[in-house]
Amino acid sequence: GIIILWGGVIGMGSSNSDKTEPAVNTEVVSDQKATTSAIPEPTKELTFKDKLLAIAQKTTDKSATVEYDDKEKLATVTIPKTVTYWDDTAIVKSSWGYFVKFGLEAFKLPEVSEIGIIVRMDFVDAYGKEAEGNGITIYMKKANFEKFTWENLRFKDITQQLTDNGDYFVHGALWKKVKQKDLKLSY
Repeated sequence: GIIILWGGVIGMGSSNSDKTEPAVNTEVVSDQKATTSAIPEPTKELTFKDKLLAIAQKTTDKSATVEYDDKEKLATVTIPKTVTYWDDTAIVKSSWGYFVKFGLEAFKLPEVSEIGIIVRMDFVDAYGKEAEGNGITIYMKKANFEKFTWENLRFKDITQQLTDNGDYFVHGALWKKVKQKDLKLSY
């Protein structure tokens, strides 16, 4: 038959009765086999920043980082320059998708009243020197974000919505290479 023993503390014999082992589960499968496994430790509660990072990496890119400003209740996601895109138009379209997907999840948390998305890129200046900078930044407060039914804006150009209701910037060197007719929100 099968016998399952549950115990909190198990003594180690008569001569070592004051020594104890951690709680274990022992399952006797037959008269000759027994398996023993430690009771799993309770999982550690995620910090608020860990929760935000998990949301950011789920809704944007696995390499994204997140910063949180307690005073402003601002959660800012940074997409590193190492992320690759099909073309310059795809960079802008991706940033819009990141913004909407992150906002839909982050604004469910009462501690967040504004979000930001920063896409980092390399640029070459007029002297031919390469430097890293912000290719795109999008910031919007929760009250403005919630005005929109984002689902109904899929496959539409949302430049005006971002400009009128938040702080939206696309670096000039990037913008001049974007095919504006192809800009459509997709997430």
